[in-house]
Amino acid sequence: MVSRTLTLIAALAALVIAGCGGSSGGQLSKADYTKQINEAGQALSKSFSSLGTDIGKSKDSKALGTKLTAGGKVLHDAADKIGAIKPPDNAKDANKKLVDGFNAMGDSFDKAGQSASGGNTTAVVTEIQGILSSPGVKLVNDAIKSLKAAGYQISSQ
Repeated sequence: MVSRTLTLIAALAALVIAGCGGSSGGQLSKADYTKQINEAGQALSKSFSSLGTDIGKSKDSKALGTKLTAGGKVLHDAADKIGAIKPPDNAKDANKKLVDGFNAMGDSFDKAGQSASGGNTTAVVTEIQGILSSPGVKLVNDAIKSLKAAGYQISSQ
């Protein structure tokens, strides 16, 4: 059940981030912003795919805690990269929701990692399952809907 939940989280996350090299200059065009978000989604999908496999293979709670904490870092790093982007005006609110959503999801992974490291596997399962209905996921979903409604071609990896 945990690996299925992680797969769903990875699929959601893959819609948006990870390798977004922040913009070094001014505001991005719509095309450049779309390109960066889609490239980021591909990179994040790859990171979470291998992470999900590693988590599924974890034999003890400390190893699981380490892997979940690594997942939190991936999400926080993605939020930082997205936060460094200077999106077009009509994507600024959605971009902020992406940052806030991925940070909230990263916090959830960190919390699950702490529970796992402490040997509380029941809490880990509950926390991971709760991520799918968390405020962080809702923010990311809202951001994706807003971007698509504004004409951004966000791909589903």
